[in-house]
Amino acid sequence: MTLANYFDFVILPILTLSVVLVFIRLFKGPAIVDRVIALDLIITIGIGIITVYSIRQNQKYC
Repeated sequence: MTLANYFDFVILPILTLSVVLVFIRLFKGPAIVDRVIALDLIITIGIGIITVYSIRQNQKYC
């Protein structure tokens, strides 16, 4: 398995599933603290998705 296949079939689906689960927590959170933490976690997972995409597309930083 190449690194590109690993990104496509393992890492990105896990990140996608985690975003879905965190969105559920964001909407159903019993307290405002849960919703704030979920929003922070969505931002962190988004950075991870952008990082994986950059590595996958061989993007160089500026």
